[in-house]
Amino acid sequence: MTNQEAVNVYKGLVELVNKKVKLGVKTSYTLARNKAELEKLIQVIEQEQRRIYFKYGTQQTDGSVTVPKENIEDLNKDLSTLMEIPIEKSFMKVKLEDFGDENIEFGIIENLMPIIEETQE
Repeated sequence: MTNQEAVNVYKGLVELVNKKVKLGVKTSYTLARNKAELEKLIQVIEQEQRRIYFKYGTQQTDGSVTVPKENIEDLNKDLSTLMEIPIEKSFMKVKLEDFGDENIEFGIIENLMPIIEETQE
């Protein structure tokens, strides 16, 4: 899993929580544990993203960062590199059938794919 995939999984987990999807105890526990671990990682990623923005831009009085046009390409390259870094940690997997008959949007399932265990039929 890469940093980008971790961010996507985290977004998917947050969407599940916001939609109040009712899951079994084991599935809920597994997802909650993954979400807690991902929150720590997301904080580090966001800190590094801010550092990259400050490297190429200037902080404004309102706290935002303005990046000059000539630095945009280098900024995007560094941000892409950050998001492509593989994560050494593994996360607990859930089976697709663990979601039961809940109506879960395609985008959420797509974001959760790195933690969904493929089953052989």
